[in-house]
Amino acid sequence: MELFLETFPARVINLDRSRDRWIRFCRGFNETVPEISFERVSGVDGLEYLSAPTLWTRTLERLQRIFRVEHTSTKSKEQQRWNPALLQKLQTEGIVGKTYLLDPVRTALCMSHQRALQLFLNEWKETRSDPASTWGMIFEDDARPGEALASCRDSRIEINVPEDSELLFLHDRTWKRGASQTDKSPECVEWRIVRGGIGLEAYAFNVFGARKMLQAFRPVVEECDIQLMTFMEGYADLEKQRRVHKKLNDEGVTDFPKITAYAPVSPLFQTDHWQPSVKFDTMVEAGV
Repeated sequence: MELFLETFPARVINLDRSRDRWIRFCRGFNETVPEISFERVSGVDGLEYLSAPTLWTRTLERLQRIFRVEHTSTKSKEQQRWNPALLQKLQTEGIVGKTYLLDPVRTALCMSHQRALQLFLNEWKETRSDPASTWGMIFEDDARPGEALASCRDSRIEINVPEDSELLFLHDRTWKRGASQTDKSPECVEWRIVRGGIGLEAYAFNVFGARKMLQAFRPVVEECDIQLMTFMEGYADLEKQRRVHKKLNDEGVTDFPKITAYAPVSPLFQTDHWQPSVKFDTMVEAGV
């Protein structure tokens, strides 16, 4: 299947308080791949979901650390980090788990991806074009074009992908991986089946993929990339898959759709190594 990246509607997740990250992202893409147009999506800020610690709770936590005393609250450590009213609202809406809970920062990152995916689907509903051939892209704001992207460029950015593709992870944390059961493109990209261990810095999806991703993310019980990986058709860690799906089942989830996903052997996008991830930045600020 022949696709042209510059035709995909692309969205970039960026927090309202991270103007510098947005400027850096725009500069990097506009200078390197001006063919790709994109729009900003306001990310969900985990700091807004944090409980406001009182002087007493901060003092108690400090004393517990000094004397190595376990906290005795009936609430879990993660529950204590949440604003109770906001947490209850998200639990009622089925966005986060009731039994299994992440901290607000990691949860907010997943909610940001949900927001961007839903915008794509809302846009598609207005056109009702072929769901298999209608594609979009999402970037986190620390993504940058990789060296392999140059080999796909002429006047357009063309890639040939496996016909059954629903999700394409365009980013990888390593420069190159060994191929496994790949479809080879004569133009520029060799694809491998996704078996795990890929982040969400840059990815493309069709309507089927977007729908399944949203289903895989609700409710959030693990970090979003880990939870999503367990829904991959070729996911290799069956024990981790069992643990994550057991948590989801305990939260009332009964349907676990398989997502057909591929990644390029040489990634088309990379992480900006000079730019800490927004998750890391926010966790530091939140003291998580």
